[in-house]
Parts: sequence; C-alpha cells; structure tokens
Amino acid sequence: MVETKRLIKAPDDFKSAFPNLNFRNRRTIVTTGERVVLVDPTYIADVYNATDEIASFLRDQGLILMDFGGDTAVPVWWKPPFLVMPISMHLSEDDLKPPKGAKVLTEEIGCDSGSFVFLPFSSTVPSSVRNKVEEVLQKANAVSMRLPAGRWTAYYEQFEPPQKNMVGLYRNIVLKHTPFGGVVAQRKGGGRG
Repeated sequence: MVETKRLIKAPDDFKSAFPNLNFRNRRTIVTTGERVVLVDPTYIADVYNATDEIASFLRDQGLILMDFGGDTAVPVWWKPPFLVMPISMHLSEDDLKPPKGAKVLTEEIGCDSGSFVFLPFSSTVPSSVRNKVEEVLQKANAVSMRLPAGRWTAYYEQFEPPQKNMVGLYRNIVLKHTPFGGVVAQRKGGGRG
C-alpha cells in the first residue's frame, strides 16, 4: 500500500508561513483510542487568520498538513501500520480502489483550503471546538475515525513529478502508526471506522 522508500517527512512550515499565529509544526499526534477527526481545518475555524479559541486550539493540538497540492477529495485507507490518503495527481481510477487487505475508513473526504487536520477528539477538547466539529460531522464535511492507540507520524509518499514546480501535486498523505511499546500493530483490520 505504501512504498516506504518514497516516504519523506512532511515539509510543511506553518511557523514561517504564519509567524504571528500559534502553529506548532506538529508532525505527530498521540492517541489513546479516542476518535480522530479528519477535516479541512477551515471548515471549523479560520486557522490561517483568526486568533479565537477554536482556531488557536486547532493550530496547537491538531496535525495540519497543507503541502500536498491543494483541493482534493479522496478515500482514506488503513492497513497496519499505515493510514493512506491517495491524492497524488498521477493516480488512475484503478489506483483509487482499496488495496487488498486495506480497510476503507471513508470513501471520500474533501477539502477546499488545500489542507487537512487530524485532531484527536479527547475529553480535553473545549466545548466550542467540540460543537463546531459535531456540526461539520453532521454535514458530512468531516470524518470521525477510531484508530488504534499510539503515535501517528505524518509523511508524504513522494512520486516523481513531471516538472519541479509540481512536486506537491505528486504525493500521498501517509500517517505511520507506532503503538505504545514500539511494536507495529498487526491486528487484522486495525482501527474501527
């Protein structure tokens, strides 16, 4: 499902791009079995301009990715140890069929801002954020996933672009799961959708 030799660290640099906001350049999230919400962050708050509680919480606690080429609508697959969002521009319709043994966490999740946030939905999420997340979930603009407990590290699976200025268009979003204790989960099917 993932060619590991193609994995690169997510180069997104929110601190430099938005120096007056509290972005953390987070590359990992840690979960303990709670839901993880996946959504375009701008559906919840104006994370690229606003300083309100909701936008600040997303920048501080969410794993936000934006260097993958822009607007998209893709499936999300899980096959231990990888969560994959196949967004590379070179993929055909056949490539968008789930690989053998992969669980489909959602058939399609889209974004308009060219960014996604992975947000663990723990009991510490403020009610203002919780209310906005529930609102976008009801409108089917977000997906709530049950993922195995552990550390989730963001990568891009980088493919060769036809031109250097198209690098971001030729990559998939990949989160690699490392369970607590360091052993990669092998349980068939992984998390529950």
